[in-house]
Amino acid sequence: AGLLTGCAGNSAESSLNSDESSTQRLAEPVDAMQFSAQGVTKTPQRFLKNDSQLILTAPDGAEIRYTLDGSDPCETSPLYTGPVVLDRSATVKARAFKDGMQPSDIATVKAVKAVYSRPSYPEIMQPGCRYTYHRGIFSETADVLASPVDTRGVLAEPSIEEAPDEDHFGYIFTGYIDVPEKGIYAFSLTSDDGAVLDIDGIRVVSNDGSHSAITTFGRIPLEAGLHSYRLIYLEDYEGEHLSWGWRAENETRFSRIPSDRLFYK
Repeated sequence: AGLLTGCAGNSAESSLNSDESSTQRLAEPVDAMQFSAQGVTKTPQRFLKNDSQLILTAPDGAEIRYTLDGSDPCETSPLYTGPVVLDRSATVKARAFKDGMQPSDIATVKAVKAVYSRPSYPEIMQPGCRYTYHRGIFSETADVLASPVDTRGVLAEPSIEEAPDEDHFGYIFTGYIDVPEKGIYAFSLTSDDGAVLDIDGIRVVSNDGSHSAITTFGRIPLEAGLHSYRLIYLEDYEGEHLSWGWRAENETRFSRIPSDRLFYK
């Protein structure tokens, strides 16, 4: 069976725009991947099992219409009656409807059927990680990437403890993580201000932007062995903090990634 699609024409959009001043708009549906610790994040939700479920909730008395092909849902789109089983990649869009009220904004989840990422086999490895240090006024990690390198070097593990400035700086840490066994690994980032983590070129955790200390999570299936990573951090002003952790699928708590699992070439 093909992915569920939306409506022909613009009936949902015309309903959304009709007489907005006299009716109240519904709250956006809350999307939560059952297999995700964080629900909707800035990065796509990745899943392995063919029976992974997507759960949608809406205000009492409202119904949810949804699509799986990325098209905008309207009143005639499939009605949500229970968890949606996903067995392939899909862009899920959902909207809440209720008589006498404007439809909600559209909530979107990008669900990606994941595969295990294969390890790298670099020839010569050293313990630790490489870093570049950047000075500037940064509001997101892309600004750090675009800025010139001030200094570079090697550390035992990603750390901002030795930063020469109190504010307005950034780091880019690179290297390899030695994964002990095949599995689905969850990674956490706690940062003040922003930070993002890429593993094998895939954005796994996004905690970007200028903000106080926040912890975010992401998951990726990894085969045993060495996997490349890039951790980008920015400090805007006032407080600063950076820490990361990981958790195997059979573990209940995050732990700090051991420095003896980190290498660079």
